[in-house]
Amino acid sequence: MVSVEIKIVTTTTEPYLRYHGKAVDQSLDTDFWSTQPDKIITTTGAGFTHTQTVEIAEESHYVIYGNSASAGYMWHAQIFINGTLIAEGDVDRGHPLRADFTVGAPPSPPLDESLLPAIASAITGALAVMWGFSPG
Repeated sequence: MVSVEIKIVTTTTEPYLRYHGKAVDQSLDTDFWSTQPDKIITTTGAGFTHTQTVEIAEESHYVIYGNSASAGYMWHAQIFINGTLIAEGDVDRGHPLRADFTVGAPPSPPLDESLLPAIASAITGALAVMWGFSPG
């Protein structure tokens, strides 16, 4: 498992209170405030920032942000994963924002090709000892 910080930043100019929801690796219904109340992250009529750290497996994942705004009342949203912007767009109840990302082991450092002769010599020496003869 790996710790991942999910941050959602929103802005709006509309004056109405809205439900805001988030789902990680699950669907988010268009009426989540009624059908999935556990997905509600806040109720507000002003832009906000929501941050959460989750423990997830090293594999592909997604986050969905949605709100209860009626058509024509868009909220601008950005989704960051570990500080990197992954998705950005305008959101209302019919148009959630989805961010796909992959969590994996850190990449191996590149091989220094100048070390190949030394690596080959070490392998040859180890095999010679193992098989009981000396390289020549």
